[in-house]
Amino acid sequence: MSIADNPNALDAYVEHLGGTPLGNSRYEIPLGDARRVIPEINKLGLRAKKVDERQGSDINGHACSFAIIELRRQPAETDNYSAERTLMRAIIR
Repeated sequence: MSIADNPNALDAYVEHLGGTPLGNSRYEIPLGDARRVIPEINKLGLRAKKVDERQGSDINGHACSFAIIELRRQPAETDNYSAERTLMRAIIR
């Protein structure tokens, strides 16, 4: 079982990366950390989609932008080229 299959482990992992779990596969991350956090999430086979953005303040009281992202499984990659090639091979014969 991978981290992506366990919601509690995924919540803990995103918190470790600097995000905050909001429930229903949604997380809030500082916009400045998005370039670092999203590639790490993608490595788990998940896709991050930005659904909202808000202005707030960080721990020190400085103004900060937050992105609210939703995580979904990435669809399995299909090799269209090989499927098309097989079809063309069958048609030509």
